[in-house]
Amino acid sequence: REFSTLLPLSKIFRNVKLLSVSKGIADELLTLKGFNDKEIITIYNPFNFTELEGNSRIQCEGNIPLPKEFIVTVSTLTDRKRVDRTIKAMPKIIREYGEIDLLIIGEGQLRNDLQNLVKELNIEKYVHFLGFQTNPYYFINKAQLLILSSDSEGLPTVIIESLILGTPVLSTDCPTGPNEILVNWGDESLVSLTKTSDENNICNELAEKAIRLLCKKYDKKYVKHKSDLQRFDEKKISTSWEILF
Repeated sequence: REFSTLLPLSKIFRNVKLLSVSKGIADELLTLKGFNDKEIITIYNPFNFTELEGNSRIQCEGNIPLPKEFIVTVSTLTDRKRVDRTIKAMPKIIREYGEIDLLIIGEGQLRNDLQNLVKELNIEKYVHFLGFQTNPYYFINKAQLLILSSDSEGLPTVIIESLILGTPVLSTDCPTGPNEILVNWGDESLVSLTKTSDENNICNELAEKAIRLLCKKYDKKYVKHKSDLQRFDEKKISTSWEILF
C-alpha cells in the first residue's frame, strides 16, 4: 500500500496519537517515515457477543432451505475479495470430502462473472448466490466452515463474527487482519499468498485445508475457546477507550 502527501505524515499528525483497528495496520504505519510505536495505539472494533448469538438464532427472511452441510462466504463480490478462489476450490472439496454446498452471501459487480465461473466448473448444483442478507449470522452459525479468500482486508469482522458463533474459519493470509485474528489457529486456518504467485496452487491449498477442517468437525465450544475472543468483547474495548481518554 502506498501513501502520498505534500508533507511527511509525522508532521501532519504531530503531537497526536494514531488509532489503528488492527496490529497489522499499526505495523504498516510504523513503516512510514517518522512514526514510532509510542504514537500508534491499536483498539479493536467492539463486538456484542450476546446480541450476535441472539441474531444467529433468528430464522432468515424467506425461509431459505439450508443444505445438510455447507460452507459460507460473506463478502462483496468485487475484485479485492477474490471470491473466485473459493469457487475454484469447490470441485476438489466436493470430490474429496463429499457433497457439500457453498452459500455466497453478498452482492457486487462481479456477480455475473462468478455465476459464469460456477457454470464453467459444472458445480451449479452446489453453489448458491443468496445476495444481500440482513441477517448473515443465521447462515454463519449453521455453516460447517466460513471461507475468506481476499487479496487484502483491514480487520475482517466476518472472521471474528464466525469465531464468536463457533464456526471454524479458513482465510487467505492477506494483509491485514486474518493472521492476527487467527493467531491461535496458525497454518491450519491460513493459506499463504506469498509462497507462490500461482493461483492454481493457492486454490488447491484452500481446498486441501478446507477438507482438513471439515473432517475435524470441531465443536463450537472448542472453536470459541481456541480463538481467544475476549480481546474483541465490547466490555474490554470500552475499558481500552476509557484508559485512552
